[in-house]
Amino acid sequence: MASIEITENTVIRNLIRKGTNADRETITLASGELGYTTDSERVFVGNSTAQGGTAAGDYLVVGNKFLGEVGSFSDVSALPGDTFKLGGSLYARKTDYSGSVSNATGYNLLGAAFTAGEGLDLDSETLSIKIDKSGTLAFTDDGSLTVGTVTLADLPTLDANTLLGNFTTGSSVPQAVAVGGNSVMGRQSTSTLGSVSFDQILLGADGTGTATLKPTVSGLTVTELAGTGEGPVVVNSSGTLSRVSTVGATNFVQWVLYDTPYQIFGKNASGSGTVGSLGSRIKSNGTLTAINPWANALESDPDFTGKPAGVKAAIVYGTLDTTVMPVNGDTRRAGPNSWQSRKGLTMFASKGTVNDSFQVIFTGGAGEEDSGRPETASGGGQTPVILDSSGNFKIGVYGNGDGGRSLSYTTYWYFKLYLVGYCL
Repeated sequence: MASIEITENTVIRNLIRKGTNADRETITLASGELGYTTDSERVFVGNSTAQGGTAAGDYLVVGNKFLGEVGSFSDVSALPGDTFKLGGSLYARKTDYSGSVSNATGYNLLGAAFTAGEGLDLDSETLSIKIDKSGTLAFTDDGSLTVGTVTLADLPTLDANTLLGNFTTGSSVPQAVAVGGNSVMGRQSTSTLGSVSFDQILLGADGTGTATLKPTVSGLTVTELAGTGEGPVVVNSSGTLSRVSTVGATNFVQWVLYDTPYQIFGKNASGSGTVGSLGSRIKSNGTLTAINPWANALESDPDFTGKPAGVKAAIVYGTLDTTVMPVNGDTRRAGPNSWQSRKGLTMFASKGTVNDSFQVIFTGGAGEEDSGRPETASGGGQTPVILDSSGNFKIGVYGNGDGGRSLSYTTYWYFKLYLVGYCL
């Protein structure tokens, strides 16, 4: 047999076992034997354990591959250690062959895979980015990072009494602006947003910014001043608003007096008739007569504006004295029962009955003069009369005589009533 001399210049072609990957799975490579798959172009090293090297540890693949981006796990033919991109993640085939090659159980998740445009700088091997709960992290076309939600806990710490926002006339990064005492955040001009005092808010409410024009507030509720019924609000010596108690009383917040009173009961100015249809006299036994102070002669006066909205009381003046305006009209039907008898009366008003509302208007009467001549009846007074729910009231007279005797029901007193003003 001829011998072949191999020198340093001898060229030798060394071929290893080859075939398709399907062929490899049907044979057993000897320990150290190399095998090449012609279709997947991979090299394997056998260990003579089992054919095909299909069990864990029965062969070693020479080198690993990055298989690129795939559409699904079923689309990849990965060997232990091979990596590929699926969706936004990187995967590697498990080295122990565990799991299914058709789903995620057969692969190790290496991490997220993303492509960043210009503007992302990594200062170290670690990149930590906090994103929202949906896991969304996106870069816009200009390289800006967009996150879905930033919680308050993730904001940087700020100085005391400050707010974070844009307080310029254009786009700007957020700034922290301090809010002063007795101030809120608002705009005193059309340009910037900043700390605004309550005085500035009130003065700017009408758009004038001047102290001479008073702003109005609609639907304002002050819970600290709440209570039962209506009641006025006053300012104490410290400048604090407080509510006046309304228990067992009616508080008036405003009084209005007419320049000229309106007569609402009794003889008219000429003395030839009466105002309205109620006449001019009332019995002395407390009989109540209803008065509508806003009707009758008032409605015929072109200057009268009618019942005021929200009125609580009518300010009335009553008189028996013929020396007060108007001067005409009777003051009593007949004199005392005898010239030596004295008679007196109390003129009162009520919004319902005497028991639930007794409001004295005035007292008066007539007595005896010397020489047996009768004395002219006189008396008068002015007072606010609390009105009923309809805005009206009732009047009555209680009379007496010498020794406290009650007068006869037939004793009448003639008088006049005037509407002087009203209370809110």
